[in-house]
Amino acid sequence: MCSSGLFTYGLLANESIRLLRLHNNPTPNYVGTLEDVKLDEAPSYYALSHCWGVRHQNVPIGIGDFTLDVTVDLAAGIQQLKKFVANESGMNTGVKYVWIDRICINQDDIEERESQVQLMGKIYSESIRTLIWLGIDRGTCSGAWPLIDRIYGVLKAEFPRTSCLADIPLALYSDQSHVVSGLPSWDSDSWVHLKTLLELPWFTRIWVVQEVALSSQDPLILHGEHIYQWDRLGWAASWLRRRGYIRLAQIPESIRNIDSMANIRRSHTRWSLDALLTDTSAKFHASDQRDKIYGLLGLATESLNAGGIPEPLRPDYKLSVEQVYQKVARYLLQQSRSLSILTRTSGGCNALIRRQYKHNLEHLPTWVPDWSDFAAIPRESSPSLSWIFYGDALKPAILGYPEHYAASARLPTKTVSISNESILRLGAIRVDTVIETISLSKGLPRQRFSQELASSIGLAWDRVVSFVQERGIPVLVEQFIHTTTADQHHLGGREPHQILEDGSAFLFNLLSRDKDRRLILTSQSGDHNAMDLLQHLSAGGDPVAYTTLAENYCFNRSFIITSGRCMGLGPIDTRPGDVVQIIYGGGVPYIVRQQEQGLGWLFIGESYFHGLMSGEMIKAQEQGEAREEILNLL
Repeated sequence: MCSSGLFTYGLLANESIRLLRLHNNPTPNYVGTLEDVKLDEAPSYYALSHCWGVRHQNVPIGIGDFTLDVTVDLAAGIQQLKKFVANESGMNTGVKYVWIDRICINQDDIEERESQVQLMGKIYSESIRTLIWLGIDRGTCSGAWPLIDRIYGVLKAEFPRTSCLADIPLALYSDQSHVVSGLPSWDSDSWVHLKTLLELPWFTRIWVVQEVALSSQDPLILHGEHIYQWDRLGWAASWLRRRGYIRLAQIPESIRNIDSMANIRRSHTRWSLDALLTDTSAKFHASDQRDKIYGLLGLATESLNAGGIPEPLRPDYKLSVEQVYQKVARYLLQQSRSLSILTRTSGGCNALIRRQYKHNLEHLPTWVPDWSDFAAIPRESSPSLSWIFYGDALKPAILGYPEHYAASARLPTKTVSISNESILRLGAIRVDTVIETISLSKGLPRQRFSQELASSIGLAWDRVVSFVQERGIPVLVEQFIHTTTADQHHLGGREPHQILEDGSAFLFNLLSRDKDRRLILTSQSGDHNAMDLLQHLSAGGDPVAYTTLAENYCFNRSFIITSGRCMGLGPIDTRPGDVVQIIYGGGVPYIVRQQEQGLGWLFIGESYFHGLMSGEMIKAQEQGEAREEILNLL
């Protein structure tokens, strides 16, 4: 086949795959032979999940009479696989086959890659189980696995009947609860080992999501010569996230990735592609940005269609990244008739938020979500206002909005067809014009922003305290607290009355330390007992609970004032002159910016506005008090 001795692939028949048959040949680096099989007729095999990375493919391995170059880690992994399979064979299965994407797919053949990607769901789900190769154990993670076991033990002790994510109550982290848990103190080396382990590149690769989730049995993690259970790692990650550890600098960022994979795997039903994309795009990476979509297709509900994957979603590596994203976004919008996926838009090529991305997709329309790799870690980005509901493993995950977010009264999108596919034409109701913005995080990293949060919140308060005469202290305080937390009290495990008490306690402390602010409140309200009233509102409140939530939603956002004296929280790129719109199909108001000469509108992003979240503008339009218009989003 190839006189040079390098491996040459033959053509694969439809619905066929190649399997690597492992051989116990004593020759160094000889691994076995490749066999073409119909997927429906394949012998029992394992599927390997590993990290390609950017390292050189310079280690030759022998396959049949030829050689193929792979990375050092993969070559070592295959040798470990040979030992694993030999031990398994001696026990019961006699399995000698493994599927490895780097070896079993001709990576230089675009058409073959496209066809094999469409089979990925079946390839992983029909294997015996997924084997996860983390690489050679270099001894720097020795304390990580015992720590994971201890965290898992705490979970089982606290919530012994846990079977789904919702069984772990949400809570804010506290040093006291950490001590009570019995976990190691923060100066223990085991936390350093955990961070070192979870910084391995495997944990951020987009393809591993489906490789873990589709395994028919619990995946096994191979790290050097050690074997660990995926399930214990997944539950440990979920406990850390639900109990408030995720924001701590000592906790590896990839805990989020593990928790996401674990939740998808636990689900008894497939997730829709829009939910998968929204959950994974900021956390995971790909060498080819089109794979941020294609790497999830095997998992998506859409892949179960009787006719196969819908045409707009089928892998096509001949299209540019921008073309793929636009095609997929339009299809998902048409199918869902919801704007919830617009939570991942990036505001255009010159937007400040673009700094969070590795790639500048300058030809991406502003309404198309940017699912490409983040340069910043998720901790350094602001959370979405749309949600993925997946607490119950028996129900399908849904991308949507919290129940109290119903800006368009839960009416579906009103799309208008147009020949230019780069323009999205939608029905909307104009609300108001932005007249002032306050950048709350001022471009600071999250840790610095956390330290200066009181100053930022104070600036926003200074701007709205003049509203107190027309609204009164209780109403103004309530509106301000709802706005600066985006009304997400439940994420802190708080009831509505509690977060109002918490926020009032924060404001009371802020004004107590600042004589000028106290005098301004008294002067603006005309009430000499203003501070006494604020103290009364704060009774029982925990200012830390408020600041934790406010930090989460104010980070990388702007506090907004409109010409109608509404206060809101919106994209960091919002500027005076931008317009607030209620767009049909959206649970929240959106900020848009008109282009010169009325050529269309740029989509800036989602926002929270107190008093616009319950369909108020839809009622106004029905009563003839507001007018519907058509937005051409560019």
